[in-house]
Amino acid sequence: MKLKLIPILCLALLATTCGYSEPAYNKPGYTPVNRMVAIPSEVMKTLVDLCQQCSFADIGEDYEQTDFRRDATLPLRGISWAGYSGSKWTIRYGHGGRGFHHHELTFETLPSVRIVAIEDNECNLSDLKDCCF
Repeated sequence: MKLKLIPILCLALLATTCGYSEPAYNKPGYTPVNRMVAIPSEVMKTLVDLCQQCSFADIGEDYEQTDFRRDATLPLRGISWAGYSGSKWTIRYGHGGRGFHHHELTFETLPSVRIVAIEDNECNLSDLKDCCF
């Protein structure tokens, strides 16, 4: 019985040490940016407020992608893609915790910042209280 668990444990260890690498992503009609500082501060403030003052790793930077905290200095969320189209900004970010997953939010910046679209199977734009940002 113990020998049968060894391959499972090896796979679990490999998954937590290697992390997840997201395939290339782009949203048609949007101009991508490659640094978080390019995202308007009002958009980032709205996003941070949604997740109750969480922190985000910059695009391409390391973040904790699993339930296991290997490095407490790393944020649990990491922006994987951000871009704009006119006055709209879309941010896609990975989220560790109870199973790795992504959120994609689109913000309208005029006349003031507000969420106009969410691509998330467990979240509904009309009722944000059930969302786990």
